[in-house]
Amino acid sequence: MPGLDRNRRAEAGHPQTRQAPPVLGGEAVDAGRSRELSGEITYAGVLHLHQLLSLQQPLSREPSSEELLFVVVHQVTELWLKQALADLERARDAMTGGDLPLALRLVRRATDVVRVIDRGFALIEALPAYEYRRFRPWLRGGSGFQSAQFREFEILLGIRREFALDQPAFSAEERRRIQERLRAPGLWDGFLAAARAQGLDLPGREQAAADPEARDRVLETLRELYLTGNPPLLRDLAEALVELDSAVALWRHRHAVMADRQIGSKPGTGGYGVEYLYRTARIRAFPELWEVRAYL
Repeated sequence: MPGLDRNRRAEAGHPQTRQAPPVLGGEAVDAGRSRELSGEITYAGVLHLHQLLSLQQPLSREPSSEELLFVVVHQVTELWLKQALADLERARDAMTGGDLPLALRLVRRATDVVRVIDRGFALIEALPAYEYRRFRPWLRGGSGFQSAQFREFEILLGIRREFALDQPAFSAEERRRIQERLRAPGLWDGFLAAARAQGLDLPGREQAAADPEARDRVLETLRELYLTGNPPLLRDLAEALVELDSAVALWRHRHAVMADRQIGSKPGTGGYGVEYLYRTARIRAFPELWEVRAYL
């Protein structure tokens, strides 16, 4: 009988053959696609690899691994931004709802995501300028400034610049998402809600901007929070937001250095120059948490 035969082979020192785990590659993807069509759940099916691995389409006449690298890094960046947006949304809601341990975990994870994005850009930074120039003309007007998810990410952090919607390349759906972000509370709003629930007197940004006394109260309250550590989780959360802000600034700076190294003083594909990129690296999402350091 088949079952007994298998047992005898195992007892004789011949282990049963096990199916090898699927690997990334054309044959594995094709096999996964076939099993997916038959209704079987597979690695390739769960990740939609037959679609994912077909999305890296070169634009130049002589495609190279350098162009592939450029496309892959930017596609992966968009995927990581999707994850960061999901985590920071939950973190904001957790702060508003008083679940500070969850908020802290999610902010820290989003910070790690930003650092992974930054390391991806380090790969492009090492791309020689003479290699980049071979496919750059084919990018034409395509630019990172047209990333709707990055605009959403900035807005959720609290960086709400007046030209958030000023991008003709945005689709109607992308504009709708950005408008929703502009109407929704950001991370700082969540932090203020958590602080007030703990009894801290923290005025909002609009009030602090209009009233010098309110601004002084913000700094004094944050100073006391940092020096006393009470409530402790709130101080940890404040530091986690600074870590996130710092990671974003370092990513922006690397982007500027990368552009400087590859195109110098020439305008970018989006029309902005390197100096603009360096200026954005000085933007802070949580200026209150940076300013209070001068008073510690």
